[in-house]
Amino acid sequence: MEVSKYVFKYSPDMIEFLKRECVGRSNSELARMFTEHFGIEKTAHQISSVKKRYNLKSGLDGRFKSGHAPTNKGRKVSAQTYEKMKNSNTWYSKGNQPYNTLPLNTVKKDQLNGYWYHKYNMHGKTKRGRWILLHHEIWIKAHGPIPQGYVVIFLDGNKDNLALDNLAMIKRSTNARLNQMHLRFNDRDTTRTAITHAQLKEAIFNIEHNRKERPKSKKITEAEGITQNVTPQKNNKAQNA
Repeated sequence: MEVSKYVFKYSPDMIEFLKRECVGRSNSELARMFTEHFGIEKTAHQISSVKKRYNLKSGLDGRFKSGHAPTNKGRKVSAQTYEKMKNSNTWYSKGNQPYNTLPLNTVKKDQLNGYWYHKYNMHGKTKRGRWILLHHEIWIKAHGPIPQGYVVIFLDGNKDNLALDNLAMIKRSTNARLNQMHLRFNDRDTTRTAITHAQLKEAIFNIEHNRKERPKSKKITEAEGITQNVTPQKNNKAQNA
């Protein structure tokens, strides 16, 4: 079977027509106008291709403009259609839940991050409003709320070990330092020692950082004040002379 090697070439008049008429018009509308004007049938896909080739922009972005009114605004569904829709299986009743909705108090493991979650609320608008990390819930029941800026970690690195003595609450900054220094271990006692080491490193860093930003001493400030007070007097004597 021979494949046709014919390639349609747009004349300068055709290109000029597309440039002039493409603004504010869809490809389908422009294809219809092109066919009526030149008597050559073109599809919306073909018009889209030639527009890309010659970098022609319609200015349409597919979004509704501010103040746009829907075509069915103010129109009401007829009583016959309403009853038909109401009695069909496609009409969701108030409070309807999808078929795959998990029941309250469901405990599941997220296969992406490996954490366990507990569903404590059925009506939250977001995932956080319906689910809570199970190890967070265990810690909160035993020790109270987790302050802002703190995280709860697994001492042995096993996210399936939800025992309370395997959990520890540390600062986010300490957690970041554990990651930076590769101080993650499978042994609880070793991890506790690593946490102490990271906290000590963090404390030393904060002391050195504050020392660099410490304001000038009182003696230096007083000396500067004496210099500032003496200089204007010299200037005054020079002016009086």
